[in-house]
Order: sequence, then C-alpha cells, then structure tokens
Amino acid sequence: MIKDRRERIPLTVIGLVVLSYNAAASPRAAQAQTAANLLPNPGFEDWQKPDTVDPKSTPQLGVEGAPSHWSPNQSTMESDLGIKVTGKVAEDTVVKHDGKAAARLEAGSVTDIVELSQIIQVEPNSTYTVRGWVKGENIVPGTKHGGGALVWSTPGPVKDYWSNMDAHFQAPAVSTGTFDWQRFEFTVDTKADAGQMLVVFQLRNASGKLWYDDVEVVKKGSVRTIRSF
Repeated sequence: MIKDRRERIPLTVIGLVVLSYNAAASPRAAQAQTAANLLPNPGFEDWQKPDTVDPKSTPQLGVEGAPSHWSPNQSTMESDLGIKVTGKVAEDTVVKHDGKAAARLEAGSVTDIVELSQIIQVEPNSTYTVRGWVKGENIVPGTKHGGGALVWSTPGPVKDYWSNMDAHFQAPAVSTGTFDWQRFEFTVDTKADAGQMLVVFQLRNASGKLWYDDVEVVKKGSVRTIRSF
C-alpha cells in the first residue's frame, strides 16, 4: 500500500504543472488572435483578371491581371481627364521580399499616380498598425508636386474618401533614385464613426518602379492585468 501511494505522487505534480502552463499560455493565444493580419493576399501571391477595366483609371495590367482582393487605379495631378494612362501594375516573381511574388508599380510620367488599394473592416476608436516592405528603382519625383512611395489610410468613414484620407507614411527617407527593400510602419487611430478602412499603396507623382510586398494591417492588442490563482 505504501508503495502505491508513492507512485501516484509524481503524477499529481505533473498534472499541476500542465494546468499552470495552460493558464499562462491562454493570454498569449488571445493576443495572437487579435494580431491577425486584416489584409487578404498581403504578399501579392495570387493574381487574377479583373471583371472590368476602365482605360482612363486602371493601369495597364500584364497577362496575370491584378492581385486578388486589390483594386488597381491610375490618376494624375493634371486636370486633363483624357491624359494617356502610362502607369502599370504587374506581378514580379523575381524581385520580391518574400514568398513567390511582389506587386510592381510602374509610372512613365512624373504626373502619374499608380496605386493598389483595399477596403477592410475595422472597429471604431481603435488603434491599428500598418506595415510592410517597399523597394524602388529610378524614382524621379515631379518638380511640381514632388512624389515617391506613399501609403494612405482612412481613419473615418470610407465614403468620405478625401476628407478622411491621411498620408500617414512616405517612404523611404530618401525617396529618389534606387533603394533596396525598406520596412515601413505607422499606426492609425480610427474615429468613432469608422467601420471600414481604405488602405492605399502608391507610386505617386513620380516616374520609375516601386515594389510592395508583405504588407499588414493589425489591430494593436490591449494590455490588461490578469488575475492568477
């Protein structure tokens, strides 16, 4: 009888250790869930032909089309709506930060604005982190407006596009010429009436090529005291 009681003691201790480990791991698991990337196809791995293409507002697309879940667009700072579209959006499987592909934005004129955008669901009065990687080649900004790599977001209602758009980030510190992959990151505080966020990655008012890859929008987790027993 004494021998049996001694053999059960290690099992009891092991059980207590397992329970303590699970209690400590639960907050970490919850935090990992809140940090999920809200952008589908963030690495520009999947491409498809868009349903409609407006030659005045859509950049030229290669045979692969446009990245899934992303909307390509072309505009200009000039008032002439008949200006020829010179911007291009293409899949690049050679120049990439990670994975099998990156998105390449090209502009032949310093008045071009070439972009990829996406609308995601967000919560009001919350803080989100936007980050990713960008690389440039032969970037020449326009003398009239300046330009380069620019990332925008809407902290308020998406329907009020221009009144809520904020240029949160311009990258890199030297946005002309040629530069290797550089990481960018900034935070966005959504307004009380926000339900969606429009995120825009641009090659703005500059000629040359830009690559975007591995972009993210994540909600920042809150820190709170967890009572342990």
